This record gives sequence, C-alpha cells and structure tokens, in this order.
Amino acid sequence: MVKLSRYTQELCLPDGNLVLANLLWNTFVELTPAEQDYWTLIKKGVVQDGADFAKRLTASRILISDDFDELEFMRSTYRRNRHSPDVLGLTIAPTIDCNLACIYCYENKRRGMITPEVEQKIKYYVADLLPGRKKFNVIWYGGEPLLCKDVVLSLSEYFRDRSRELNVTYSAQMTTNAMLLSLSVAHDMASIGGWTRVQITIDGSHRYHNARRPAKGGQGTFGQIYANLVQAVEMLPISLRMNVDAQNMDGCLELLEKLASDMEASKLHVYFSPVHLYGKGCRDIAENGSVDILDHKTFSDQNLILTQRARELGFKTDNALRKSSLRQCQAVSTHSIIVEPDGGLQRCWTEVGDNDRRIGDISAPVEIDATPALRWLRFDPTTMEPCRTCEVLPSCFGGCPQRHLDSRPVEMICAGIRFNTKAVLLADYIASHRPDLIQRVPPITKARALDDALVQISPQMTASRSTGRASSSSDGRLSSV
Repeated sequence: MVKLSRYTQELCLPDGNLVLANLLWNTFVELTPAEQDYWTLIKKGVVQDGADFAKRLTASRILISDDFDELEFMRSTYRRNRHSPDVLGLTIAPTIDCNLACIYCYENKRRGMITPEVEQKIKYYVADLLPGRKKFNVIWYGGEPLLCKDVVLSLSEYFRDRSRELNVTYSAQMTTNAMLLSLSVAHDMASIGGWTRVQITIDGSHRYHNARRPAKGGQGTFGQIYANLVQAVEMLPISLRMNVDAQNMDGCLELLEKLASDMEASKLHVYFSPVHLYGKGCRDIAENGSVDILDHKTFSDQNLILTQRARELGFKTDNALRKSSLRQCQAVSTHSIIVEPDGGLQRCWTEVGDNDRRIGDISAPVEIDATPALRWLRFDPTTMEPCRTCEVLPSCFGGCPQRHLDSRPVEMICAGIRFNTKAVLLADYIASHRPDLIQRVPPITKARALDDALVQISPQMTASRSTGRASSSSDGRLSSV
C-alpha cells in the first residue's frame, strides 16, 4: 500500500508537460505525455505494481509507504536538529550603534562597542564548546559590525585557526550596510576566508534608497554602498537584499538593470524581502505613512516579477526547489546564541538591544529551563496551527518564530510561498531545469502568465489560494492492483 505525499505539487509547464514537485523531499519528476495518463490513474487510486513510472514516483517519494507519517518525521527531525551536539552557532553584535538612520529600523540604537573583556570571554566560550563539534557557524550582526572592524578581523582569525586545530568546518556570514566595506577591508576579510555570505542592503535605485537609508546626518548613502558592493563582489560571496514596500518596486527593477551593466551578474546573489513591522519603531513609521507596507500576498506577487527579472539578467536567486527543507531558525536551537556588545545573550536578532528579553550573559552558562530561554524551546510548528496542516510547511517550517511568540497575525507570520505556491515552484523549476521555456512567457506579465498557466487538478491535490492549505476529499491512500 502506498499513498501520495501530501507535500507534492502538480505544476503545468508552458509547453503542456506536467511536473510533480515535492517540498519535503526536494524531488521533482517531469512527466512525458504517456506518463500523464498513468498519473491520472494514480490520482484515481490505481497503482500498477512494478510499473516503471510507479517506481520512479516511489524513488522520488512522490509516492510513499501508507504507514509513513510525514508530519511525525518532520517533528522528530526538527527536535533532533535543535538539540544537535554537532553544531555550534554564534552570532556576534560587536555594537548596536550604526552609521545609518534607516527609516524602518526596528532597533533601539545605542552607543557602545564590544570591550576587550567581552571579546576574551567569547574566545573562552568557543574554546570550551567547540571541541567535539563538526560545524561552527559565525554570524556578524549589529548595528553595523564594521564599526568594530578590528574586532571582526581578530576574532575571525581566532575562529578559523581554532576550527582548523579541531578539524571543525568553519563558516562565517555578515550583515552589513557596506558603507565601511572598503577595498582593503574586503581584501582582509577574504584573506581570512570561511565566508559563505555577506549580506548588503540597497533599497532600489539611488532616489529610493537614499530616502530610506540615509546616513545619520541625512546624506545619501547609495553611491558609497554601490561602489563598495561592486568591488567587494570580486572577493566575497555577496548577497544583495532589497527591502520592498509599495513605493519602490520600480526602483528595485532599475537597480537590477544598473548592476547588470556594471558587473558580471553571475557573481551576485539577489533576493527581495518585504518591510516588516518588527518593533515599535517600525509600527510608528508605518502609522505615520513613511513606509507603505505590503501585505504578504501582494509582496509574493511582486517578488515573482522581481526574481524573474533578476534571473533574466543572470543574477543568482533563491530557489525553493534547491533549498534544504526543514530549515531551522537559530533562535529555537540549544546550540546557538547571540552575543551583544556588553556580553548579554539573546536568541533572536530582532531582540538585540532589548535587555528584558535576554537569556543570560556570556560569562555564565545559559539556564535552558529559565523563562526567557524556555519560550523559544516551546516553539514547534509541527504542533500548531496553521503550520501543521499547511502544504508548504517543509519549505518555511513555520516562518519566523519570533512573530509566532509575539502573537502577530497569521498573514504576517506566513512565508510568501504560502500565497502563490504553484507560481513560485513553476518559476523556480523553469529557471533551474527548463530555461528553454522562459521566453514562452510574455515578457511584461510573466508572473501572472505563470499563475494563469496552472491547470485545474484533482480534489486531492487542490490547494486553496486564500488559505494556503491543501483541501482533500479523501485520505490520499492508494491501493495496489
């Protein structure tokens, strides 16, 4: 006895072929015309034992054993990963101060840099906990971490050397506004190595960006950041983030065109993110109209258009069919912490600087069962609605835990893929495996054309666009005949 995996999506390509894509197992099968007939029978509950097509679907886990509980598999994997003894994660905010005054920033900026004492305690922490691990991942955050450039470089060298001594795989990431990412700084970072991602934010072309991300004195920052990005991409794995609201989509498209003319697009990863209401500061800005925030459904549609254009220009982009499923936020794990400039510890980036949310101090062991830490460990999307019954759970795995714990509306908690699942997967599949079909989509209305091309599928596979949940008239079980 076999059944259809509940995380399988049926997609219709512009040339009429069907693709079956599974979000849990990251598999896909493109059907030949003959196989489409077999697929119709399978959806009716008929499986031919030994048929090559049935074997192919089983190998891809489109069909799974009748007694296999996918939700329980995800739950046990999630719990095992959050307590993994193989990984050590460390996010360091060497300062909460910043040299920009972004209008939508959620952080309560305050002066102060990491002290030599805290820097030494971080080394002690790593020396104590790194032995026996297999992976060590460091993230530099802030404020603006490059305001403490010397600390970043010094500790990075220590982390790299210590990892080599212990035969631990070391990787590092950074979130920076890039105002201080000069040619020499980029060179020094590249010389240390280990970098897997350096995220830089530019919110569209200069007129949009400068209005949103000015310097503290009000000066425009686009020119400096842009110049630093273009030269840094030759040495570091740069990921460009564009924060999108209802006003700057045209500016994002303009920026893509400019970047494509000034650099080799294939060297730069690009992605887009909606402006979120993380903290009180963000809410105040939204209420007075300084930022016109998009709902996630609207952003999801715009993201398709922006991502498609980025792909046409040759940039690297995110792809749901390439991402590992069951991705876990560090905030809900026991092996990752965030260190603030004075040594305070947090679980979530969005709570850096909020003393009331601290879970401890770098100089003392974290009390896992204390209330500030325990609230994160109680989070499990496989046990709560709407996540546990959502058809895209393997992809987003609950979205942002902090928004759940802060009791935000469901529309704000859910990842964008919930609102246009098939359109996203279809675009991602074409980009990855059928680029020959891209030009068959009308150039002006690509995102909508992809959506309109979807076929009407059986009740067992139909997903409600309004709720993102799969609706089914049966239990999905298939019998062998």
